[in-house]
Amino acid sequence: MLNVIHVLIQNNYFSQVTPATSLININLSMDGLPLHNSGPTQLWPILMTLPDFDPMPVLVVAIFCGASKPENAEGYLRQLVDELNHLSDQGTIINGKMIDIQLRAIIADTPARSFLKDIGVFRKLIQGFVTGALKPFPKWSPEQQSQVSALLLKIIFPSDINRKLRSLKYLPFWKASEFGSFLRHASIPILSRYISKQAFEHFKLFYVAVILLSSSKFEKHWLYAGILLEKFVAQFATIYHENHVTSNVHNLLHVVTDVKNHGPLPKISTYPFENKLFSMKNLVRSGPNPLAQVVNRVIELQEIEIATKRSEQTYPFTKITKQEIILHINKVFML
Repeated sequence: MLNVIHVLIQNNYFSQVTPATSLININLSMDGLPLHNSGPTQLWPILMTLPDFDPMPVLVVAIFCGASKPENAEGYLRQLVDELNHLSDQGTIINGKMIDIQLRAIIADTPARSFLKDIGVFRKLIQGFVTGALKPFPKWSPEQQSQVSALLLKIIFPSDINRKLRSLKYLPFWKASEFGSFLRHASIPILSRYISKQAFEHFKLFYVAVILLSSSKFEKHWLYAGILLEKFVAQFATIYHENHVTSNVHNLLHVVTDVKNHGPLPKISTYPFENKLFSMKNLVRSGPNPLAQVVNRVIELQEIEIATKRSEQTYPFTKITKQEIILHINKVFML
């Protein structure tokens, strides 16, 4: 893996221009996903973004494939750690310029940090409303669940929101981005009709805080967002029950500090990484060698992304790799 990070940064961001900065921050994410419902095969990619540069594609650093998750972190991460240590100590040269590389954050979907992806507490609430897991708080009746599902299916998002909302019967399979879309765009009008007034007033503390912490435009209100979260945590046991005040709920007290240190919530969100995982799963067709299939398709897609940045490239042209010949018909079409 050594030198992979350097190559990805140069090819995807600075293939034609020299970076104006002398420091590049990177975010990394590690998570797994099953490839098939009927088999044990899993992918565990290591993904990377450069949060200070837009657009911000998610880049694939490495992929582990096996019948279970990696047996130990040493074997899974050793080459990555070695390269990060090398880049941290010596930097790298991009287009003749010395650049320092700094690991900004490792973004992972763990319970202790789940609010940073807007999913831990909100997921707990919605699942509680549907399944009754927040007893003694009443759960939605089958009729109410059907009504909410019908409303969700009618919602049409702008084109920049890729995933539509699904019915509540698929709630166990919802992705973090679905909970995020529900929270930001549908929760207020729907929950105002389907939970008690006291619970809704309590939920609004959480909702407003998330909105304020999601953009640097509201930075002057981040302290106020922290106050709202403190009230939300303090009242949680009264609205639901003290048994439901988990570490996810307590973790809300630290979110403002994280946002101040690392930027608004989208900068430390798993959404881009989750969408990349979802797209990688769709690259696998039936048959053997799923890892080779994913790697080949990832390389092809990266070639397309890079090719679209070549404003003066003459088409068609070919590129020969160790495994295949790639024919670029135009900026967006490749065989």
